[in-house]
Amino acid sequence: MSEAVRALAFELDQLLDVSKLDAGIVKVGREPFALQPLLQRLTDQTAGAAQRKGVAVELRCDPGLAVVSDAAQLERIVRNLLDNAVKYTDRGAIRVDAERRGELVTLVVADTGRGIPAAEHERIFEEFYQIDNPERDRRHGLGLGLAIVRRLAALLGTEVTVESEPGAGARFALTLQAHAPLPPEPAAQTAPSPVSLHVLVIDDEASVRSAMRALLEALGCRVTTAAGGAEGVAALAQGPPDIVLADLRKH
Repeated sequence: MSEAVRALAFELDQLLDVSKLDAGIVKVGREPFALQPLLQRLTDQTAGAAQRKGVAVELRCDPGLAVVSDAAQLERIVRNLLDNAVKYTDRGAIRVDAERRGELVTLVVADTGRGIPAAEHERIFEEFYQIDNPERDRRHGLGLGLAIVRRLAALLGTEVTVESEPGAGARFALTLQAHAPLPPEPAAQTAPSPVSLHVLVIDDEASVRSAMRALLEALGCRVTTAAGGAEGVAALAQGPPDIVLADLRKH
């Protein structure tokens, strides 16, 4: 059931994409971004469906490679190309390659699938057209993926080309404007480590002292315990702790 729901949701998304494109309300931006994280996320998401067919998904992209484009629309393009590759590949592999050549980056999605006759190379980009599905079997989708790919690519100022022949797989490619490598994302700030902190725990319950010692030592703290005020004062005389945890009921 979950597979059917996901398939229906994907078809609805495609219909919405086409409707937005027809209405001219799809806006594109041009911002530099790192390409590898986007491609890694998409190939990871595709791997499950491909592996169920015995097909590998491979990615080759320099982590420092950056482009100037619209990340959201490029993601839609690559997602549709990968979905198409999974649909028509029954063995072998699907490969995503990105390589910089001068001021351009060539992005390729290639597969070892059934291939496409030369006479069909243009027709596959038509809306609702599918090879080998004249009966319009819904299990094979709606035939909108490549139409969306071509129209989105045009909005990004590029075009998608195809190289294929029957039995030899297919290779879809587009070019993007290259950008200088971007600085790495700043590392997330973490809370100061409690390692080396000296904590004095004052509580008259032995079980509480034992539990607090176990917890704090697991965090790397050095722990001293006291059962009451007098023991606590004696512990303070041996050296001031960094933190004192005391039962508020103590006087």
